[in-house]
Amino acid sequence: MKKFMELDHTSSGVQIAAALTKDADMAATVNLVNAPAKSDLYDIICRHVNADFKDLNADVVLSRSDVKAAVIAKVYGATHLNDRAELANVIPYTAEEKPELYSAFSNVLKNQMAAVVKVQKYFAYLAKQLDKLNLDS
Repeated sequence: MKKFMELDHTSSGVQIAAALTKDADMAATVNLVNAPAKSDLYDIICRHVNADFKDLNADVVLSRSDVKAAVIAKVYGATHLNDRAELANVIPYTAEEKPELYSAFSNVLKNQMAAVVKVQKYFAYLAKQLDKLNLDS
């Protein structure tokens, strides 16, 4: 097993999720482990999203900064609605007009950031369990 070590603060929320889940692939993607070349999560997601949009014959091409805003919303906003709202800021279609674009985008985020999704689901589960205990403080 690779030991994780801090190399930079490339998407630190995703780095934390990669470390918590011991996801070596995600750790490499966010430069948490030593690698021959620096990786760029936002560029990787951007390329996947743009390829999916092209496959859907969409006339939309996202930039790295477009994707970065949505990834940050996904990681720190904790709901799919936030990353979709960021996507709505950069494409000329609403989710009602082109739901396939929003679904493709969400699927890329889910697939490329599996560690984040796993941590978010776990914390949502913990929150529900704590809520069942009906603690006042």
